[in-house]
Amino acid sequence: MAHAQLPATADSSVNSSDPTTNYGTSPVLAVGPTSETFIVFNLASLPPGATVQKATLVLFVDSVTAAGKFYVFPADGSWGELTLTYDNRPGHDTSPEEVVNITAATLQRYVMADVTSVVQQWVAGTLPNYGFKLMPASDGSFGFDSKENTLTSHQPQLIVELAGPEGPAGPQGIQGMQGPAGANGAMGAPGLQGNPGTNGTNGQGFNFIGPFNAATGNSPYDVVTYNGAAYVANTTVAPNGATPDVNPAWTLFVPQGATGATGATGTQGPAGPTGATGSAGSTGATGPQGPAGAAGTNGTNGVAFNFRSAWVSGATYTVNDVVIENGNSYVATAVLNNDATDPATDTANWSLMAQAGAPGAAGSQGPQGLTGLTGPQGAQGPQGSIGATGLTGPQGNPGTNGTNGVGFNFRSAWVSGATYAVNDVVTENGNSYLATAVLNNDATDPATDTTNWSLMAQAGAPGAAGATGPQGPQGLTGLTGSAAHRARKA
Repeated sequence: MAHAQLPATADSSVNSSDPTTNYGTSPVLAVGPTSETFIVFNLASLPPGATVQKATLVLFVDSVTAAGKFYVFPADGSWGELTLTYDNRPGHDTSPEEVVNITAATLQRYVMADVTSVVQQWVAGTLPNYGFKLMPASDGSFGFDSKENTLTSHQPQLIVELAGPEGPAGPQGIQGMQGPAGANGAMGAPGLQGNPGTNGTNGQGFNFIGPFNAATGNSPYDVVTYNGAAYVANTTVAPNGATPDVNPAWTLFVPQGATGATGATGTQGPAGPTGATGSAGSTGATGPQGPAGAAGTNGTNGVAFNFRSAWVSGATYTVNDVVIENGNSYVATAVLNNDATDPATDTANWSLMAQAGAPGAAGSQGPQGLTGLTGPQGAQGPQGSIGATGLTGPQGNPGTNGTNGVGFNFRSAWVSGATYAVNDVVTENGNSYLATAVLNNDATDPATDTTNWSLMAQAGAPGAAGATGPQGPQGLTGLTGSAAHRARKA
C-alpha cells in the first residue's frame, strides 16, 4: 500500500457580505453563515494505473468563533484563486461527500474528512476535478489555515492511499531554508503480531548521583543532572572527562524543559544561495532478521526509583521516592513520616533530579523555504518479535543494594493509538509522562488521561520575549522526502 500526500494548489474563501472581494491571499479559509471555502488539489503526480483505496481531506482549525458543522461538496465548475468572489463562485453537487463537526476542543488541531468516493471519480475521469467546496451545515463559524498561512504552515492536505506498483524515485527538490517542525502525523496501520519472545532478564536499576561532577568518575547506570537535563552513564566514565551533553559515554535520560516563547520577529535577512541538487538514492532490499543474541549476565543490583507524581505537603515518603514541583523533579534521600518538607528548600532530605528548563533566548523567525518534491517511500522492514516484560524486582531496604528495580523505557514523542507498556516514558508539548497501565493500540493523550498516564517532568515555564536575534545560518540540505509523510505541525 503506497501513500501520497498532496498539498493544496489553490484555496480561497468567499463572503456574501462582500460579494465582489477576492480572498485568495488570505491566511485563513473561513466557513460560516456568510462564508464558503474552495480548495483544489493537483492529482497529476499520482502513479499511472494506481487504484485509490482511500482519500482523506486534512484541515488545521485556526479559529472557532462558534461551534458547528460543515459540508464537503465537490465543486461543479472551474474557478481561479485570485479571481474567485461570492458573485462568480461555482455551484456544487446535491449530495455532500462528508459532514464534519467543529467544537472548541478541535481548536489548533487537525480535522479529517473522508472524500474517497469523489477522488476515485476524479482519478477515473468520470467527474471533472474542480476541487472541494466547504459550506456551513449549521450556525457555526470557524476558520482553517490556508496555504498562504506562514505562522504555522498547516496548509490543507489530501492524503491518498493507493494500491498499485510504486513509481520511480523523483529527483531531489531544490533545498529551501529549514522551516518549523511539523506536527506528528497520523499513526500508520499496525504491523503483524510477532511471535511471543522469551522472558527477558530483570531490568537494570539506576543509581542517582546528583549534579554532574567532572572531577569524579562514574559507573554504568549512574544518573546525573547537567544544565537542567538528566543523563545516564552507558559505561565506566573516567574522572575529568567531557560533560554529559557531548560525551558519548552518557545518554540523555530526561530532557530539559521546553524553550521559552520566541521573541519578536526581526527584519528578514537575504535568502541564502540554493544548495546543489542531490541524486536520488535507490531503496535497498530488506535484509533477513538476525537471530536473537545470547542473554547477558545480570548486572549488579541498582537502586529503583518510585515515581510519586506531584509533591504533597505533609505526606509520607521513603528513600528514592521521586516527586515533581514547579517543573523540577526531586528524589527523597531520607524517610519522611507525615512531615514531608518542600523539596525546593529542604536539601537535607531531597536531591534535585531533573531541573526545569530555563527560558530560551529569543530568536528571529527566518523566511520559510520552498518545499522539495516528495521522494520515494522506502520498503517496510520486517516486524520484530516482542519479548515478554521482565519480572519486577522487590524494593530493597534503604541503605543496601536492593533487588533489580523497574527501569524506565524512554519512547520519545507520544504517538496517538500506539501500544505502550507500564513504565514507558513519552514526551508531549515539553512535558514527560509515565505510563501507569498497558495500552494496546489505544494510547490516549497523556495530557488529559490521568488514569493511564502520570506527569513525570513538567515543561519549563515560558521565558519573557527577548530582543530580536541575528539572521540565522543557511539551513542544511534536506533529506529525500517519502511518498507518505505526516501532516506537519509547528
